[in-house]
Amino acid sequence: MATRVEKIFRAGTIQLTNSILNEINDFVEYKNSNSKKTKKHDDSADALMYSHIAHSINNFYEKYNITDEEVQRAVAKKGR
Repeated sequence: MATRVEKIFRAGTIQLTNSILNEINDFVEYKNSNSKKTKKHDDSADALMYSHIAHSINNFYEKYNITDEEVQRAVAKKGR
C-alpha cells in the first residue's frame, strides 16, 4: 500500500519537475543573452538559479506538509 508521501509524489512530481525545468530554461535563456559576462557574474547567476530550484522544491514540500522523515521512510521502503 502506498504511503501518503508516495501518493503526493505521484500526483505532484510532474508539476514540480515542470517548475524546475522552467527555472532552468529561464536561466539558459538569460545566460545566452548575457554570454559576454564575467566569471564572477556567471557564479552569481548560477547561485541564483540553484536558489530558485531549491525554493521550488521547498514550496512543494511545504504545500503538501511533507517532512524529511516521511521522505526517508518512503525511500527506504522503495529500497527493500
